[in-house]
Amino acid sequence: MRACDKRAGFRSDILESIVWDWVKHVLSDPASLQQGLDEYHADQDKENVPLRERLKIIDGLLEDNNSKLERLVDLYLENEFSKDVLLEKKVRLETNIRALEIDRAALMSQLQARVLSPDEIHDLYDFANRIAKGLNNIEGDLTTKREIIETIDLMLTLAIEDGQGVAYIRSILGNTSMSVTTAVP
Repeated sequence: MRACDKRAGFRSDILESIVWDWVKHVLSDPASLQQGLDEYHADQDKENVPLRERLKIIDGLLEDNNSKLERLVDLYLENEFSKDVLLEKKVRLETNIRALEIDRAALMSQLQARVLSPDEIHDLYDFANRIAKGLNNIEGDLTTKREIIETIDLMLTLAIEDGQGVAYIRSILGNTSMSVTTAVP
């Protein structure tokens, strides 16, 4: 988490305290951790809808192009068209298929990067169990705090809404928003 510009109306020391209290709570409470992971999973499912729809389209196009390639082979075997015409169409279909396979692989990679695997979830629970016991002992240890915040992929967004400061926390531990009534004059 970066220090905030006081001119933006937020004090970094108070923000750090608010965020750190939330992190400690979630990591030390198994029910909150499970709820946060469930929220994260639901959010990722929503965000992945366009990728999954694009994947369905690509799969359909791949199936269509592969079917056309098979029919092209049949036409060649039946001597329906000249070899040159069929070869040109074959090259075009194979080029399309390769491009679609590359797109498909990239989409699959994006989907896998956005979803926590069962092993990652297990590792996160292990991490929370190990860390929870010593969270109160690392208050002044900025390096350890930073490592924890990076591990949980925490992002903080600040906003002024209706004249009130709001901190939006987003992480693999879940999401929350908190009022920040510490505007700097």
